[in-house]
Amino acid sequence: MICKSGKNWGRNIYKCCKCGKTQQLNTNEDVLQICSCGNDEFYTSIEFERSDIGNKEKLHEIIKILEISIFLCEVLKLDAFYNVIAVQLRILLCDSNRILRTVIKKPMFHPHTGERFKGTTDFETILYTHLFDKSKEKIKLDKWLNQEVIWSKHWEPITIREIINAWANKNGGAHVDNKIPEREMFVIAVSGKDYLLTIAKYVIELLGYDLKNDIMEYFIKPYNA
Repeated sequence: MICKSGKNWGRNIYKCCKCGKTQQLNTNEDVLQICSCGNDEFYTSIEFERSDIGNKEKLHEIIKILEISIFLCEVLKLDAFYNVIAVQLRILLCDSNRILRTVIKKPMFHPHTGERFKGTTDFETILYTHLFDKSKEKIKLDKWLNQEVIWSKHWEPITIREIINAWANKNGGAHVDNKIPEREMFVIAVSGKDYLLTIAKYVIELLGYDLKNDIMEYFIKPYNA
C-alpha cells in the first residue's frame, strides 16, 4: 500500500518509495513526515485484525454452516457434507484463532467416559455415544482435543484432534490426499462420521443454539416458501 506523508496512518513501519529509508510511527496519532530525500510517498504492508464483533459474526456463520450440514447429512443423507462439518470444527476447535473465545473465554468440554469398546483383536475405541460424559467435570479444550480415543497395536493412539484433522486435511474437507496412510484411513472409515456429528451437536448446544429451531428458520421455512 502506498501512503502519502502528512497523515496519521497508524502504528507501522513505512519505507520511502524513492530512497528506501524507513520511518516508524509508534502511535496512531503520529503523522508520517516527508522523507529527508524530499519524497512524500511511502510503502507499507497493512494487516487488518478481526474485531470481537467480527469474530462473533464469524462464529454465528460457522454454527449456521454446521447446523445445515448436520441436517443434510442426517436427513438427506448427503455424505459430502461431512467434509464441511470437519473443516468448520477444525477452524473452531483446532486452529489458532479467537473465534470461539470471543464467546467462551476459557472453553471447557466434558471428557469422554474412558470406557473402551473392543472392535476386534486389533483395535479398541471410545464409542461416539461415550464421547461426552456430562457426569464428569469439564476439562480445557486443548486437553479435550488431545484425549486418546482409538488404540491399536499397529499404531500410536489416535486423538480427537487427529480425527477432525484427518477429515479436514486429507479426505476432502480442505484438501484431498492421493495417498492416505492406514492410520488416518482407519479414522476416516471407522469412526469419523459419528464423531463429527456428535462433536458438532455438542458445540452447538454448548454455545446456546437450538439445532431443530434453527433448521426450521434457516432451511425448512425458506424452502417451503
